[in-house]
Amino acid sequence: MTFEIGSEVARAFFRSETMDTAKVLVVGGYGEVGRRVSEGLVRSGEVRVVIAGRREEEATRFASELSEVAGGEEVSARHIDLGERPGFEAAIRDIDVVVMCVDAPDAHAALTTVQAGKGYVDISADDRLLTSIEALESRAIAAGGRALLSVGLAPGLTNLLGAEVMRRSGQNSEVSLWIELGMGDVHGEAAIGWMLDHLDTRFQVRGPDGWREVRSLESYRTLRWPEEPHPRRYYPFPFADQASLVRRSTARSVETRFRLSSGVITGALAWLSRMGGARALRHNALRQMAIGGLQSFARGTDRWRVAASAKAGTSSGDTTFVMGMEGAGESRATATVAVAAVKKLLSGDVAAGIWHLHQVMGLSSLVDALQGDDPNVRVSTWTL
Repeated sequence: MTFEIGSEVARAFFRSETMDTAKVLVVGGYGEVGRRVSEGLVRSGEVRVVIAGRREEEATRFASELSEVAGGEEVSARHIDLGERPGFEAAIRDIDVVVMCVDAPDAHAALTTVQAGKGYVDISADDRLLTSIEALESRAIAAGGRALLSVGLAPGLTNLLGAEVMRRSGQNSEVSLWIELGMGDVHGEAAIGWMLDHLDTRFQVRGPDGWREVRSLESYRTLRWPEEPHPRRYYPFPFADQASLVRRSTARSVETRFRLSSGVITGALAWLSRMGGARALRHNALRQMAIGGLQSFARGTDRWRVAASAKAGTSSGDTTFVMGMEGAGESRATATVAVAAVKKLLSGDVAAGIWHLHQVMGLSSLVDALQGDDPNVRVSTWTL
């Protein structure tokens, strides 16, 4: 059989070949987010799940637990070390979709996956990695591979919110993305480590007047949520959503700002960054102490909030449209989005290539999925 890669015929063929017998490999499937992704995929009953990672014993133990919870449905495990390239190629030979729930050291896993004509989902928030995967576009198209990036809370839901406010306010809008994470939530070691590693980072953002360099946590802007008497402070941080939206939309500018639910802790981190104290966390011993301290300090709410605001690129008015979403459990929300992304790839509705979530999915379908896992997920709109 011959057909043009990326055509309707190709997508139908991909769908018919994979939907009934699809096998999904979750790299890091026993980690904080990976466990939830694996559980969500098993619960769906639509795919066979393989738990993978460097710690094969742990992967096997969790696969066995998950199989019991799923009523005896087969969940397997296998060893994968992303640093052993031939081993990775062999490990995905019988796999339809790879879900990357760890920070890959480079784009090789994505390259190997899409060149084999398979599906790839990555939850990374590191824009350098996502940019290097985007560069694989032509190879993915040639091989019929499909990759979905910006999968999670931020990037992910923030991209979708950004796309939605642009649709309502104009495609040439000035977009701001707002992220608030709960101090009482359980955050994995990798997620906390990523945050600490970027406390003292300089990065480029696209503002209304062009590109400029900013520093993590160096200044703040405020946003007031509905039914709250006072606005909250949000600080710049190098989440990948602000860069991927610039590359994959017509936004005039995109900037992301971040805070923790505790204003005191957020302010302390900003002070630490300004005083140069964040550099000390580059020493591994201090970094591990800080990660352990933040994990053990889980106090307060586990609720997350993300929003996007847009001001049209005209001089006719100064009204800013805002759309926000809130729920409980960042890992749970990330996993729900990842499971939806896997289903989207397996549906055959995504053409060959490298895509970000907002390019292939709408906000409404994900809201339904999120509310199915967390009935308290709420979407709000307001103007400033």
